[in-house]
Amino acid sequence: MNAPLISVLTVRTPAPLRAKVMTAVMTFVTIASPLALVAAGPMLEAWGATKVFLLVAGGLTFSSLFCVAVAVRALRAASPAQAAEA
Repeated sequence: MNAPLISVLTVRTPAPLRAKVMTAVMTFVTIASPLALVAAGPMLEAWGATKVFLLVAGGLTFSSLFCVAVAVRALRAASPAQAAEA
């Protein structure tokens, strides 16, 4: 888990559901982390380190762009007058 994702989940989730959503997300991360390690071994053997690192870098880049898009959308929604000018 990283800080931008936790921030988005905290801010965008309604207060009555926040605890359940955060519990579900943390449970998913706890389960998915070992599965990723199990998958990494065969991927490294089949594709080699360079291709696996490129895949990871591409995934991180995509997720970063997604976080930026969510932030820009939230900023535009917060100030409709400025969005109309842009």
